[in-house]
Order: sequence, then structure tokens, then C-alpha cells
Amino acid sequence: MSSRRIGGRRRQRAAMAAALVVGLLTVGGAAGAATPWTIDEFPVLTQNGLPNEITQGPDGNLWFTERTGGVVGRITPEGVVTEFRIADPDPRPEGIAAGPDGNLWVALRNANAIARVTPAGDMTLFPVPSPDSVPVDIALGSDGAMWFTERAGNRIGRISMTGAMTEYPLPAGNPRPTSIASGPDGAMWFIESNLDRIGRISVDGTITDYGLGATGLILGDVVTGSDGAIWFTEQASNKIGRLALDGTVTRFTLPTPNSSPAGLALGPDGNVWFTERDGNAVGRITPAGAIAEFAVPTASSGPFGITAGPDANVWFTGALSDTIGRMNLPHDVTAPTITILSPADGTAVLTGAALVASYACADEPGGSGLASCLGSVPNGSALDDSPGVHSLTVTASDHAGNTASLMHSYIVFESWTGKLALSPAWATLKAGTPAKAWFDLGSKLGLDVFAPGSPSSERVDCTTGASLGAGSVADGDLKFAGGRYAWTWWTQRSWQGTCRALTMDFAIGDGVAIQLFVRFS
Repeated sequence: MSSRRIGGRRRQRAAMAAALVVGLLTVGGAAGAATPWTIDEFPVLTQNGLPNEITQGPDGNLWFTERTGGVVGRITPEGVVTEFRIADPDPRPEGIAAGPDGNLWVALRNANAIARVTPAGDMTLFPVPSPDSVPVDIALGSDGAMWFTERAGNRIGRISMTGAMTEYPLPAGNPRPTSIASGPDGAMWFIESNLDRIGRISVDGTITDYGLGATGLILGDVVTGSDGAIWFTEQASNKIGRLALDGTVTRFTLPTPNSSPAGLALGPDGNVWFTERDGNAVGRITPAGAIAEFAVPTASSGPFGITAGPDANVWFTGALSDTIGRMNLPHDVTAPTITILSPADGTAVLTGAALVASYACADEPGGSGLASCLGSVPNGSALDDSPGVHSLTVTASDHAGNTASLMHSYIVFESWTGKLALSPAWATLKAGTPAKAWFDLGSKLGLDVFAPGSPSSERVDCTTGASLGAGSVADGDLKFAGGRYAWTWWTQRSWQGTCRALTMDFAIGDGVAIQLFVRFS
């Protein structure tokens, strides 16, 4: 983000002490602490420096530019500020981005140059080949180079890590490109501020324009969202826009009138965060378009640039209050929940039962939001019904990186016959007589298909099936003959008038335990 206008009028501000270590300006919790849904503000060192853009640096700090102060600044997650002056009489630094080389790269508007800044503050300036181009924003491309916009030159520039530059002229019509960001497709996407369009340039220099179906928008920033769409701000229409890669445009009106949405950033929670320059607020919009706004404590702060921080919070510049703000996000440490409706864990069926995977995932209320919900079989798809033990595993993650996994196992029999029936749920047997079950698992798998200590039985309530005592190993015998297994359960006469649950714990595959309920007459 860069060459959006910060505002024509300057407000009177109290002078701030220019110390290397800067304390908390407005209270939102102790310095360095992350109290949910509060904003802390830290003063910069240069008075009237006009803090502009901000980005996460390669060193675990935040880096920012001061447009009129002529400096590049660094602030630690705890709020310690250091500033590095640019060796130019009036450089007007605007866009800033981290490069793949471990340095920061800065667009110098008036110096007509791109600066490379090390984490120690050492700088190298690379002049833009075309004079008076006014480079205003810069971003890392998928090709490992930095791409920048030339507002007055109507070009998109590319600079390698060695400083070699290439310039790509834009189509006629004076588009005046400003903000630029890497897209989900490997191309760079940028604002054409004078034509109310968004442009796309591939790494080979091919340019495509996307009209937004309206004029007079005063487009601000551009960023790729977690949904793979291009999001942008419309300062004049007071909207946040979404451009799908197929060209579909959706607009969302902000609750606060005339708020002048400016900067955009993809937050650590998977939502898009934005600043409201005249609304004096920081906002959040979900991929579905739900909007929340958070007022900045200092009046008329002029929030402008914004970025996700290394501390899982959102950081922004207070252009008119000479501050750097930290929006403290609730830190999600709870994994999503997973519900598997089908198959039920321990389900036993015959081939041809047509089991279908059915599951759902959810993040907790107020969490970072569900990022993924993936099963080993797609939701709604048929499950494997070949003989044997199978499983469905579902893994879910949220935008805070918390993950959860749940597995349900089931067993498929080629055939099952005998008094110990799979269904109905309850069978009735004569106490003291052998009870047999013949089952086919598709092939002979040996005589150790049961886990140690299985099958087992225990007395249960004849109505609810609730356990009435400790279980014990069932007295039985397993054989394999004629392509099928035969298991005989030697029941006891003393069980007459009682009910028992028989648990058959299979040791094959991922393992599964099935229960058969019996009433003894």
C-alpha cells in the first residue's frame, strides 16, 4: 500500500519525547501484553514524521516508513522504537516490504529510488532508470524479486536482489498505479488509481486490467485474502471490495459513514484487517463479509498502514498522531471440534451397506475461525465396503494453527450368520447352550483376528444396556473352515434371566470393537 492520500489538514499534536525506548502512550494493558480486543499505541521518535506504511520484518520486528520524517523505523513487539535516517534530502519513503534476502525494501517517492535496508539499518539506494517515476509501493513477487509501482511513470518495476531493474509500461490512459501485492496465482496485482481499475501483471510482464463497474472510487490498498480473492479499499465510496479471480466484484459498505478505508492486511486470524483514516478505527472483515470496527484510543490518529505482526497481533500506523498502534487479538489456543456422523465408531456392516462419510468441523465462538476440515474420504462420498476393518480420519485446523484429528473405525463382513446376530441390537439366547457366529472377512487372516483379552463379556441392564459390573474374557473358541470364521461362545446356565454385552475387539487393520447385546432366557 502506498500513495493513498493521508489528508490535507494536519492536527496540532503534543510534542513527544524522542527517546530510544518508548513507553506505552495509551493504556490497553501493560506494554508487551496482549489484552483481547484492546489497542496500544507507541510514539515514534520523529515529530510530525507522518508514519505511513508498516510491515513484518525478517528479524521478528515491525518496520515502518515516515513519509515526511525521511526515516525508516523499527519497532519491537514490546514497543521499543529505533529510527534510521535515509541519506537523501527529501526521500519521502512510502511502501515497505520484506525481501527473500533477509532485508527490507523501500519505495522512495521523491528520491526516485528503491532502498535496501538491512536489519541493522544499513541502506543502499538503487535509482529507478526512468526519471521522475515516483515509486510508491513495493511487494515481494513469486519469482523472488521485489515489484514496485511508478505512480507518475505509469509503469510497474521489478528489482532483483542485486539491484537490477526492469520496467513494464502500463496501457495508455494515465492509470497512475499505486498499491501492489502478490496474488494467489503467482502474479502481482495493483491499483490503477486514476482509472478505478485493478491491474494484474504476470512475472513475464503480461498485463491484464479489471474494471470494477464504478467510477470515482478513490481506490486505496490491495491484498490477497485467505479465500484466494483480491481485496481492496474504496475511500470515496466507503467500501471494502472483493475481486474474485474470475472478475466477479463484491462490495461491502462500512458501518461508519465517511470513514475513508485506507490500508489492508491479511491478519493472523485469516480475516482481512483495514484502517479507517477518517473513522479513526481499525476494522476486520471476514471472508463472508462480516465487519467489525475498533476505535483507536487517540483522537484523530489517522490510522493508515496495517500489517500482521510476528506476535499474532495486528499493527498499524497512526499517521496524524506519530504513533504505531498494536491491535491485540484474542490468542486462540483451542483446537476445532470434529463430529463424525457416519460411520459411527465401531460400526459393523455387511458388504453393500452403502456407508457414506458424513462429518463436520467447527471452531469455538470467538476463535480464529475454521481454516480447514478434511477427511481421508471426502464428505458425502461412499466409504470402502470391502471386507475388513476400515477407518475414516478427519483433520481440522483453525487460523491460529491449532489442529485436531478424529478417527472412526468400522468393520465390513462378507457374511455373518448364527445366533449371535449383528442386528437387531438385542438377541435372545438360551442360557447354558453354545452360541455361534459365522463370519467372512474376505480371506483367512489367521486365528489372531481378535485382540488379546477379546472377546469379552459383562453383565448389563436389560433395558438400557448400561454396565452392571466388570467384564471378563468370554469363554469361546475360534476356528476357520470353509472360507469362514466360526466363533462359539460357551454360555452359562446361571445367566438365565440376565443380559450381557459381548465385545469383539478386532486386531486387524486399524482395529475396531463391536458390541452384541444378548438377553438370556
